[in-house]
Amino acid sequence: MYCTNEFFGYGYFWHIGSTILFLIVFIWFGHLLYRLLTKTENQTLKKSVITNHVISTKTEHCPSCGKITETNWIICPYCKSNLK
Repeated sequence: MYCTNEFFGYGYFWHIGSTILFLIVFIWFGHLLYRLLTKTENQTLKKSVITNHVISTKTEHCPSCGKITETNWIICPYCKSNLK
């Protein structure tokens, strides 16, 4: 189909190029929308992982040597004394 009136000079298949351009823009917009909607889930997951890491790595001091130890340790790795 060759358009001679308002689309004069665009050739026989101008509608195929327009369709491809429309699909590219539509797919890009869909991808952008998908990324915006899933961004909150990823941020929530990262925050929970960071919070769990901070909670699990609370520190105390060894009563014998005074060095910093974690709360879940039973024996001090520096002086080998019991922490609990």
